Parts: sequence; C-alpha cells; structure tokens
Amino acid sequence: MKFQVREGFVCKLINKIDLGNDKFELQENTIYGGQVVDLTTEQADAHAHKLDPKDKAAEAYLAAKVAPVSAPAGVSAEHLALVQAMAAEMAKAIVASLQDAIKPAVPPAKA
Repeated sequence: MKFQVREGFVCKLINKIDLGNDKFELQENTIYGGQVVDLTTEQADAHAHKLDPKDKAAEAYLAAKVAPVSAPAGVSAEHLALVQAMAAEMAKAIVASLQDAIKPAVPPAKA
C-alpha cells in the first residue's frame, strides 16, 4: 500500500532482515513529511494517524480503520455556529496573549 507521510510527521520503520543461519539484521529507515512510502499492514498500523493514502488499497485500509462518529442528537445549525464563533474568539485571545508574551522585555533604544 502506498502512503504519503503528512507534513510535520516522521515515521521510523524497522525491518528485520533474515541473513540465514538464524541470523537477523535490523534495518531502520526514517521517512519524513511529504515522502511517499510503500508499507505493509503492520507498518501502517503503527503510523496510520501520520499517513495519507496514495492508492486504492491504502484508501480502503484507512477507511476501515476509522470508526464512524455521529453528531449528538438535538444539535442545531445555530448551536454549531455559536460554538464555532466562540472557538474563533478564544483562538484570537490566545494569539493576542502569545503576542504579548513574546514582546521584548526591554524596548529598543531610540536613536
């Protein structure tokens, strides 16, 4: 199955290579965001939240992993709009507080 690693994520894959005579070697590969990789089911299980599908088999695999979630009964469009507006206001307040926190403690000298 072909997947693309989502931006901002890193996948470390460890493969066990059989060298014969009961000897094995571990091979580690690091896949970064934006890279496309071919994974087995076992490898995809460990990193499913970091992956976007690139072929039909990968799409089917990820679709089977997602459990359907239904909205609670009685939630109206007006209620959702109110919650979205409140979330937007909270995000603005958080950004404003962070802007205050990163201001320099000493104002720049005037020339």
